Amino acid sequence: MKKEGFKYLAKVCSDGRLYNGAWYHISFLPVPEPNEAVFDEFPETGNGTSCSDYVWDGKKLIYSPPESPAAPVPAVQIADDGTEVTYT
Repeated sequence: MKKEGFKYLAKVCSDGRLYNGAWYHISFLPVPEPNEAVFDEFPETGNGTSCSDYVWDGKKLIYSPPESPAAPVPAVQIADDGTEVTYT
């Protein structure tokens, strides 16, 4: 998506994942820091997607949503009487 007169600025994690992205009017666009990237075009976000669904490799933008954290596995212990006790 391209917005006339605007650029998309996002911070870049050490693994290339983007975060804190926003459109800036070119008259207010700050000078990017070394850990930031500026894009003339950026995919539309919303409806469950955000800039953190993208990874920047320095040349191209890659759609790669972060993996959902695994559900915690309940702890199971064996009681003195031999029954299983589950802690969640």
